[in-house]
Amino acid sequence: MQARGIASVLGGIVGGENVLQPPLPDEYKVDGVEPKVVVSPGSIQAAAEVLGAAHREGWAVIPRGGGTAMGLGNIPSRAEVVLSTLHLRAPVLHYPADLTATAQAGTPIAHLQQQLGKKGQFLAVDPPHSAHATLGGIVAANTFGPNRQGYGTLRDHVLGVTVIQPDGTITHGGGRVVKNAAGYDMTKLYIGSLGSLGVIAEVNIRLRPCPESRRSVMGFFADAAGAYKAFASIFRSELIPTAFSLLNPSAVNALEDRAGEEPSDNQYCLIVGCEETPAAVDREIAQIGRLLREHKGERVREVNGQTEVHLWEAVRHLPFGRQASGDGKGPETLLCRVSVPTSSLAGMMESAESLGAGKALACLLSSYPGAGVLYCCFRPQTETTLNPAVYADVVRQLGELARDRGGHVVVERAPLKVKQQLDVWGTPSGAFPVMKALKEQFDPKGILNPGRFVGRL
Repeated sequence: MQARGIASVLGGIVGGENVLQPPLPDEYKVDGVEPKVVVSPGSIQAAAEVLGAAHREGWAVIPRGGGTAMGLGNIPSRAEVVLSTLHLRAPVLHYPADLTATAQAGTPIAHLQQQLGKKGQFLAVDPPHSAHATLGGIVAANTFGPNRQGYGTLRDHVLGVTVIQPDGTITHGGGRVVKNAAGYDMTKLYIGSLGSLGVIAEVNIRLRPCPESRRSVMGFFADAAGAYKAFASIFRSELIPTAFSLLNPSAVNALEDRAGEEPSDNQYCLIVGCEETPAAVDREIAQIGRLLREHKGERVREVNGQTEVHLWEAVRHLPFGRQASGDGKGPETLLCRVSVPTSSLAGMMESAESLGAGKALACLLSSYPGAGVLYCCFRPQTETTLNPAVYADVVRQLGELARDRGGHVVVERAPLKVKQQLDVWGTPSGAFPVMKALKEQFDPKGILNPGRFVGRL
C-alpha cells in the first residue's frame, strides 16, 4: 500500500494531524531507510489500534521515542510506519510513600526527574541526552550512565511495564510495588529488546531518595594501567562510590575543551563520584583522594556543586556527542561499546588505542570501569570521510580483542556504508535460539523493527 493509503487508515485512528507523510524530515529515516508515514498516537489505546492495523496489513513498524538511540541496531529490512511515542506523555503518577512512580513511554527523563525531585526522590538511572531521551526509549535500549556503578541498570529499577503486543493487544507485566506475585518475570524480556517484541507504553519504576550531598574527585595518570590500579584499590576497599569513569587522553582533552580548560599533557583521568550524607561524603572523598595520590595520581582535585553536575553530564555525553554522530558536520565516526571483565579493562583500552593508531584513526575512549564497559569512538585524524572497509576491519579486530578477554562488542553508531558490511551486534551467542523462538512467538509476522535486533531478527 502506498503512503497515502497507509496515512488514510492510520489517520482514521489517531487523526490526520498526527500522521506525517512524505517528504519526511531526515530524522525519521532509519539508517537510510525512509518510512512511508510517521504516526504519533495520543493514547495507549490509540497506539494499540495503530499496531493492530499494521499487524493486519503486514506493515513493518519502527518504534521511536526521543530518537537518541536510533543509531543502535542493524539496518531495517523494511519500514512502512514509524510509531512515535512522544505523545504518550500523561502526567507522572508519583507514590512517594512507596518510593515508586508510573510514567508513560514518551516522558522525557529530564522532565521525569524534575517531577520526582519535587518530593525529594529520583530514578537512579542517568542516560545521556536526558532532555530528549524518553522513559520507554531507555528501557527498550537498556541505556545507562556512570551511576550504573552504585545503582545498577534499568533491570534493578523497572518494576512493571505496560506493553502493546504486535497484534495490538495491551498486556501488563510486573506491578507497581516491589513485592509482586511469584512467577515468570516477563518485564525483563522487554528491557533491552529494542522494541522487537512489543512497544513499551508505560513503565512502573522504583525510586531512591535524593542524596543529601554529592561530590567527586579527579585524578590524572601517565597511563591506563596506573589509572586502573588506582580504580582497583578504591573498588576493593570498603568505600562505596556511586560512579566511576576512566578516560584516555583524547577523552580528557575533549572534556577539558568543553569546560574551557587547557588540555592535559597526554594524561588519563579517573573520576570518582560519591553520594550520601555530608559527613559520609567528606570521609569517602578524603580517602579516595588519598588512594589516588598513593597510586601516583597527579593534579588530584575535588569537584562539587554545579561544576560537579556539569562534569558528569559531560562525561555521559562524551562518546555520543556531535563527533560521534556521523551527522555530516564533522568526520564520520564509529562508536563501539565493548564489554569485558573489569580486570581486562586497562589492557583493552591500550589495545583499542593501538588499533586506532595502526589505522591512522583518532581514538576517544570513555569507560565505566566498575561495569567493565568501554566506549570506543574512532574517527579519521585528517580526512572527513573514510573507506568503510577500514571501519569494518576495526570492528572485526576490536571484536577479536574483546573475545580474547572474555567479552564482546556492539556497534552503537556507524556510517551507513559500514553497517552494510556487518552485524552491529556481533556473532550471536548460544542464547540466540531462545531469542529467535521468543521473536517468532511474540511477533510471528515479523513487523516490529524487522532485521534490526541480534542476528537480524
